[in-house]
Amino acid sequence: MTEIEPSNDRPVSWQPWGFWATSGLGLLVVVLYLLIGLLVAIALVFLALDTDVNQGADAFDLVNSNPNFVIGGSLVSAVIAFLLVLLIAGRRRGASWIEYLAVRRPAAKELLVWLGISLVTVIVLGVIGELLDRPAVPKLWEELYLSSSILPLLLLAVIAAPLFEESLFRGFLFTGWSSSKLGVTGTILLTAVFFTVLHAGYDAFDLGQVFVLGVLLGIARYRSGSLVVPVVMHAFTNALAFLQMAYILG
Repeated sequence: MTEIEPSNDRPVSWQPWGFWATSGLGLLVVVLYLLIGLLVAIALVFLALDTDVNQGADAFDLVNSNPNFVIGGSLVSAVIAFLLVLLIAGRRRGASWIEYLAVRRPAAKELLVWLGISLVTVIVLGVIGELLDRPAVPKLWEELYLSSSILPLLLLAVIAAPLFEESLFRGFLFTGWSSSKLGVTGTILLTAVFFTVLHAGYDAFDLGQVFVLGVLLGIARYRSGSLVVPVVMHAFTNALAFLQMAYILG
């Protein structure tokens, strides 16, 4: 990929955090996201058991065995982490979180073009999976869909996860890293790598698909100049995956 220079449409009154500050704050958000998700899941187990913390061993066993607790924890932690990203972005002197994260309404035609590109990408990846005799639905998602409540899973996949992940990767991290020596191309690739790492529960092939989508979302963020575009694209691809699961699994 040819190096792409970042655009200079940012107001001169503020500058984003540097590479290391951006990296440290981003890591802090991810750690808190994981920790809050675990704590909420355990709290849900305690409520379900109507017990006390002395039965922690039972709680951990249930967290691992009942997807509803994991989904509930992930849903709550994604919302809290999303709000934390907004708070951190808004603390940069001279910039609101809207400016820092590039929350701009794109033209309808432009958004439709990117949604079309997303659809084509999903179809191509699906065809590759068919040729490699891959299951249409990843095993992880099949297990979640068949053994959990549908509404919380849908809210997590289509709303909470896209908002949190895009505000962090294509929002906060993109703004800080693309203005550093890493540049736009390096930022697109690095955010795609860490976006993939966050989905570590998948197998190698599915992780490859996540990486490709991460690169596409990064390109869309740069080309459109708006965080709204990758957020909608992410929600759209997750919704397609959810509809596919509902059709195949019933």
